[in-house]
Amino acid sequence: MKKNFFKTGIALLFALSITTACSEDDDSVEIVPDESSITFTISGAVEAVKSGVATIGQTQVGGNYTIRIRGNDGDEERDQSYTLDFARGPQPNPLPSPEPGTYSLSNLVEAAGQGYYVLFVDRPFGDTREFGGSEASGELIITEVNDDFVEGTFSFTAKSNDTEEVIEVTNGQFKANNNL
Repeated sequence: MKKNFFKTGIALLFALSITTACSEDDDSVEIVPDESSITFTISGAVEAVKSGVATIGQTQVGGNYTIRIRGNDGDEERDQSYTLDFARGPQPNPLPSPEPGTYSLSNLVEAAGQGYYVLFVDRPFGDTREFGGSEASGELIITEVNDDFVEGTFSFTAKSNDTEEVIEVTNGQFKANNNL
């Protein structure tokens, strides 16, 4: 009887030492999940409430640089049901990180080198439709810029690049991972 009591006591002490060794007050590194996000309501030729992840980064093609805020809802290109781009550029020098402020959204030609243009690509079941790029208007408000995130709001109206269809995007919010 004493042997079983002794074995049970040793097993309990061992289990207790394992659980306390993994307590929250140790010096382990906490893994912080990706906190980027984008949400918006879309109506007109496309009716939906969209959400996903967002990033901001700078790309170079030849000698031209572009800053792009991108939102999507998939891990890979083929998994995405939409992409939403706000792009500034192209310009011949690296572009500085955007400052907080209100920016007009327009088409690609009007925004070239000056402001931001918008392109929404709807990909329902492989049928791709693009809005903006050639005809769009709206507003992008950048509210905060730091080393980790760029945050803001947006709204716009955009015409299809292939038809006369129009979409209106409202209640747009983003918190984009800052990759600048």
